[in-house]
Amino acid sequence: MLRPSTRDIALAAIVLGLDLFGFLMVSAVVPATFNFDISPVQYWLVLVGIVIKSALLLFRRQFPMLILLAISAVELVIPLYSLATGEQSFGFNGVAAAVAAFSLGLHTRAKLRDSIVLTASGLVVGIFRALTTPPMAEMPRPVFSLLTTLGWLLPLLIFFSIGLAVRGSRELNASLAKQAELAERNAIIEERARIARELHDTTAHHLSAIAIQAQAARALIDVNPEASKQHLDHVSASITRALRDVRATVGKLSVSDAETERVPQPTDIPALIEEVRMLGQQVDFDDSSHLVGAEQVAAYRITQEALTNARKHAPGAPVTVTLSDDELRIFTPGSYQRGASGRGTISIQERAHAVGATAFNGPVPDGWLVQLTWRKQ
Repeated sequence: MLRPSTRDIALAAIVLGLDLFGFLMVSAVVPATFNFDISPVQYWLVLVGIVIKSALLLFRRQFPMLILLAISAVELVIPLYSLATGEQSFGFNGVAAAVAAFSLGLHTRAKLRDSIVLTASGLVVGIFRALTTPPMAEMPRPVFSLLTTLGWLLPLLIFFSIGLAVRGSRELNASLAKQAELAERNAIIEERARIARELHDTTAHHLSAIAIQAQAARALIDVNPEASKQHLDHVSASITRALRDVRATVGKLSVSDAETERVPQPTDIPALIEEVRMLGQQVDFDDSSHLVGAEQVAAYRITQEALTNARKHAPGAPVTVTLSDDELRIFTPGSYQRGASGRGTISIQERAHAVGATAFNGPVPDGWLVQLTWRKQ
């Protein structure tokens, strides 16, 4: 069951009040000014027409085109009555037709079709009104007929255009809101990926070191307690560093963007190399770089990931790390096959992309190569 909204009821009541007030005022002024008498039949036909047109506006949202045509049909009643009786027509416009034209523009689904129908119906009503309305004194009939027709048609076209403009504005705002929501969602996804990358880079490295040191301590606990104790000290230090890095990463979630930029990032690659050497991995390191900022952080994290993978897949193999202003190369000799892309591989690619670099992470003829190449402008 169709039920008009409270807004439509209020609008119909306002239109009814305006049209009734306007008609009563005009009907009191026009006859005395232009020596024109309104018959009782025509008077009541206009009043009934005003009520019907206002009632039709209750359903302007559901059937905008049908309501406009129905109001146009009501507007033709007085001209047709005048043609049938020979009585001069009382041309009262009102605002119901303009509201219907606005609603058509606001809710149209076929702009071209509806604009053609609106223009055609407006011309028909305007021409009939022009033929039956008495001209003003000393104005040529053709000029008066043209002005009367345009006086009916142009307001309809103007209000129809306003409705189209309001509809376009609403659609634009909805599109912008949707884009903003999508951008916010993408930002959340990117932030989650960044946090996952940070946690992986920190915890994977430290947990790998803890596992190696714990295994060494267990193997030496009976034969060399002092060496076992040293390994356990390294385990304790690795746990402390892991907790520190995890807390720093989690802390970024509760600070502003400006504060996040001030959170210190690990960039001391020589210290990282020494830590890996203490775990028993042979590493040859050559550093001739002058990297700073995001590039330095990316180099540190990718080196950390590559060395962690080397300890995991090639324990004891000599690793060569070469860092310059042009590239970062981490080479592990041996025979390897490319496996499934895990979180570490994705992390390397993401970090390279973030600083505008290209990354290679895969097998080469004599080993495994991780290479980061800076894109020079």
